[in-house]
Amino acid sequence: MYELKVTNATTGCVKVDEVEVRKDDKAIDGINIELDSISCYNKGDGEVRIIGVTGGTPDFKYSLDGSAYTAQSVYSNIGPGSHIIRVEDVNGCKYDLPILLDNPKEVKVELGNNKVIAEGDAVTITPDVSIGVNGAAIDWTSNPPGTSCVGCAELTVQPLITTTYIATVRDRNGCTAVDSMEVRVKSVIRVFIPNVISPNNDGINDVFYVQTDQNIVRVKSMTIYNRWGMFNIL
Repeated sequence: MYELKVTNATTGCVKVDEVEVRKDDKAIDGINIELDSISCYNKGDGEVRIIGVTGGTPDFKYSLDGSAYTAQSVYSNIGPGSHIIRVEDVNGCKYDLPILLDNPKEVKVELGNNKVIAEGDAVTITPDVSIGVNGAAIDWTSNPPGTSCVGCAELTVQPLITTTYIATVRDRNGCTAVDSMEVRVKSVIRVFIPNVISPNNDGINDVFYVQTDQNIVRVKSMTIYNRWGMFNIL
């Protein structure tokens, strides 16, 4: 009920009238929908299905986010965020329904900076996963091929040549993230030569023994000089 009151500014006369505004019994009261959420971060695969309209007069037409009204009642490939479903009946009556499609948490994996190792050394690669290693499946591959580890929380490798290792992380919804690390192998010749010996047959430090790591197969030649830098062959 609304009241209109008019007063004459000169005479002071007052006139009052009332009007009653009733809701149209055939107005649209609501929209019934089914909603499929976004599967992975920033992926546009949400879906809205309009399954019914409460009130109003058929036939109905629909619109998503201001698009043209059509009889289409299913909207696919919707991205995350706020959206508006609109319905219009045959009499031009309209109704808006706001909806929200949440953006799932992003899956991230970081292997860190590339590494340089000496030939023959091993290195362990431990990924930093945004959803935690317990909530993810981590698969490893390499380039050049040769390394494969399915479901490994970390990877220990001993490459003979420079190799790139790739970690693919997958959460329970099938959302994935990928990162890689290059392990550069540096050739190192490791030879250990004693600087003091006592060849007096007392059984202690009598032998001049050249030691190497497992990468050295043999010593091709060796020359020994005396303390004055002289080389003598006896």
